[in-house]
Amino acid sequence: KRLEKSVSELTVKSNDLGEKVLKWTEQTYDWKARAEAAEKKLQAFSEGNEITSDSGSMAEEAPQGLFLQAVMDKQENSKKIASRWSLFRTAPNIEEDPSVEEIRIKSLEEQNSSLVTKNSELQSELVKLQSAHKDEIYNKQKQITQLEGENEALKLKNQTLEEICAHTGERGSECNEAVE
Repeated sequence: KRLEKSVSELTVKSNDLGEKVLKWTEQTYDWKARAEAAEKKLQAFSEGNEITSDSGSMAEEAPQGLFLQAVMDKQENSKKIASRWSLFRTAPNIEEDPSVEEIRIKSLEEQNSSLVTKNSELQSELVKLQSAHKDEIYNKQKQITQLEGENEALKLKNQTLEEICAHTGERGSECNEAVE
């Protein structure tokens, strides 16, 4: 039962992790769509076209748009610096600074891998326990059959002795002493 409980707990944890990955993936796509929309609004704003949001106020989104633009500029500058340094290196390594999502995904993948390994080990142990349990049941059933046979033999012997006592005419206590 402890093994079954562990397997069920691991299954629940694995399902929870799957749901979390799905949730984060959906949020990532949502954030990407928002960022692209903000980038378009910022680009249109910087070109002089004033676009209002659904709420009708450009002032509410301007700081966020400026922040996004600053981040994008910083990324472009870091790529330019990396491309300059790539003249001295064989290949630029852009993946030196992984994002928070990439770190989280890698962590979740490692955790998932370890859970899958643990799950396989537990399933293997479960199969071994089931096999041992089946062997034990077989041996017990064999022992029960043997004891039932011995019981039937003793009943038959008892019945025979009672019939002998009845035919010889000996009384109960005298017959019991003779049997013993």
